[in-house]
Amino acid sequence: MKRDKLTFMFKFAKQNLVKSPLRSFLLLFGFTFMMVVISLALSMKGVMEAYYIHAYQSRSEHIDLEMTTGPNSSTRYFSTRDLDELNLNNHANVFKIDTLTNQDTYLTVLATNPTDFEILYGEYHVVSDTEIILTDTGAKKLSLEVGDTLSLTVGSSTLEFTVKAILQDYGIFQGDLAYIAHDPHVATLLKTLVPPLEIYPNTFFSNFNNTVYFDTFDVLETQSVLTSLETYKDLDFKESLPMPYIKQLVNRAVSLFQLMLIFIGLAVFLLIQTTFVLVFKEKEQSLSIIKLLGGSLAFGFIIWAIEMVILMIPAALISYLLTYGIIQIGLMVLMPGLYYQIAFRLILLSLGVVLSIFILTTLAYSLAWKKQSEVSRLSYKPDKSWPILVHCGLVVIVLALYFIIDHQTLSTTLTSLLLSIVLAYSLLKVISHGIGYFILKFKDSSLPYLFKMTYVKKSFYRFMTLALATYVSVILLFQTTGYIRLKASYIEREYQADLLVSNVLTNIDTVEEEIALLEGVDNSTKVGIFRNVAITPSGQTFSAVYMLAPNEITSYFGMSSESNSLVDFQNTSEPSIWLPMRYQAVYGIKKDDIIHLDLNKKYSSVPLKVVGFFDEAVGNTAFINVHQFSGYEGLKQTHILIKTDDPKSLQQTLMHNYGHRLIYIYDFQAGAKALSSEVIASMNYATFVILIILVGLLLSLLNQGLILFDELKSNYMRVSLLGYSTKNLSCYLLIEGFWMMVTLSLSTAVIVCLIDPLIKPLLLLFDEYEKITFMLNDFWIGLALSNGLLLLTRIVYLKGLRNMDLVRILKMHQMA
Repeated sequence: MKRDKLTFMFKFAKQNLVKSPLRSFLLLFGFTFMMVVISLALSMKGVMEAYYIHAYQSRSEHIDLEMTTGPNSSTRYFSTRDLDELNLNNHANVFKIDTLTNQDTYLTVLATNPTDFEILYGEYHVVSDTEIILTDTGAKKLSLEVGDTLSLTVGSSTLEFTVKAILQDYGIFQGDLAYIAHDPHVATLLKTLVPPLEIYPNTFFSNFNNTVYFDTFDVLETQSVLTSLETYKDLDFKESLPMPYIKQLVNRAVSLFQLMLIFIGLAVFLLIQTTFVLVFKEKEQSLSIIKLLGGSLAFGFIIWAIEMVILMIPAALISYLLTYGIIQIGLMVLMPGLYYQIAFRLILLSLGVVLSIFILTTLAYSLAWKKQSEVSRLSYKPDKSWPILVHCGLVVIVLALYFIIDHQTLSTTLTSLLLSIVLAYSLLKVISHGIGYFILKFKDSSLPYLFKMTYVKKSFYRFMTLALATYVSVILLFQTTGYIRLKASYIEREYQADLLVSNVLTNIDTVEEEIALLEGVDNSTKVGIFRNVAITPSGQTFSAVYMLAPNEITSYFGMSSESNSLVDFQNTSEPSIWLPMRYQAVYGIKKDDIIHLDLNKKYSSVPLKVVGFFDEAVGNTAFINVHQFSGYEGLKQTHILIKTDDPKSLQQTLMHNYGHRLIYIYDFQAGAKALSSEVIASMNYATFVILIILVGLLLSLLNQGLILFDELKSNYMRVSLLGYSTKNLSCYLLIEGFWMMVTLSLSTAVIVCLIDPLIKPLLLLFDEYEKITFMLNDFWIGLALSNGLLLLTRIVYLKGLRNMDLVRILKMHQMA
């Protein structure tokens, strides 16, 4: 018996869905979109982590650890004999050096033997003394093919090679790289650099290298064994997959978008809740009829629940396919070849969210509905709401509190955000009534009566509230993507030096003086550059720490000083550090605090006084002055920054003047542009996902407009039966649409103006800080797009008016 009853309810629910195909389709679309948005939001961090892991792994493939002399080391090579005696398997000994080609470009050469090259590349290749193997990238850059000749200058020696092979970029062997035989070229190079070594035979240098790559299962154990040896304890170690730093990059890449997803989440919640309320309103009379005929309310609710489940199950499957497709398309833009397997549990979790809201909404409205009699449920009742004066009072009180509160802390910022959300509905009411007041002045026309018929309905204001949340979300998304574009220009503006002279291991004062006298050099200064520096207590890592005279910073960098902190840095008389603002905002580091930097093995915990902070687009750079104090002689300045109006010509001059001393000259702006590109590239996926969500939000707004129109049909039918022509009704709908646009535009402008200043401190929720600036153009674009969608709903309404079936409407609705 129970089985027959359940079968009947299932067939009844199915029949209800088939009877209203448009409504069923709109609900299916709404559920699908909600699940896609939730799944994309939940998967964003995982996708970005997969991207960075893939990016780092592709640079090294199976190589897990690199041991090298490092850019600030006083030695250029070391013996790897001890490694061979340790019997450490799967390590490749390499002498890595930048050489100058006959085309005045740099080519990094790996001098090693075939066995070690096989560990790096996975293929065994033998080269003679006069042969060279190039990567595909290096060959294309130099326009070389197999059999061509290539001249390389190393120090004061020029070597001629024949291109034996060109290999696809892979792992360590990628980019502008080449492979030559270790012997006798390393011996020749070292004898050229250090003439006293001429007395030794070439075989003496067979174990001399400056880099070792390890393929190991336990990176920490391998590093521990190596640092226990005197020969290697002061060398630099670099993990191929630095997970703490990757997590840091991921957090910085997605934090702003995660914050935007909070606002989108609010819009999605309103979308789900509004959908269920509208459907519940439609089901009220059906449930009352069932009750009057002797059926139970549980019977009616179960049928409704079955309808929703029938729609939600295919919505979950469709959302899984859509989410997977969107992620893969996004990754094709970000990094072709990378695939991310989305867990189906995310779809189940999103389904659970939708079901939870459905259950809570149903319970809330059913409890209120059960208090009514069966007759009152079937009769028409105008919706009740608070008096407009109450809403006016709320607007005044909330605005006053908002401007009184100081937005300097996370707690006060969250309070202001809640006030802004509370303000939204009342502000919408006040503005709509303010505009409606003027419409009511036209007493000689039918506009006041039509207007009252619409704005007194709660369902209309539910739609307006959803529309306001959508408007705000769309504008915030446009502002966010606009800021990302702006961020690239910030990065390039902050790094103002043109050229970087590196590997000046000796006589740097003399070299800097010589360079300063060259024609075309505007400014030059010595600098020490330390990469991947850990800072305590934050547990973060700086991509670069610059050690130079504080009074030279403004000549080569464009960071914005906070509270004259740069002047304090210039006048300090103790070892100090100038930090990015994010370390004060996120980690609570204050001026005059003592922090510690891990600069290298010898200086693994350098105490520094914080003199102040600066605003930076990336927040990944710091400045120190320890070279000015005794006790830090081991921290050397081995680079020179240069400002010039003609970087290309000056770079060629410096290459020829200092190339024989293994001093290299790089385009500093190219590094800034690469950093800018990396920041933008890492956010491209998040931007793509946000744009997909944006399109979905706009379509959902259209969707809700159609559902609202279906509910308001009875009102339009009433006035049509009273003799109001379709033409006049269409005119009213256009006026009503204009009223809605003005109401939503004004409300959105106020809410956005209140929320924008909160975005910067709200990022602290995700342990991040951004130097955020929003552009006015992005606001207008987002507003125009949202209004365009609202206008489209009006056009659909006009079409719906012409297709209304009077007989069918009269059968479906009991006219009051």
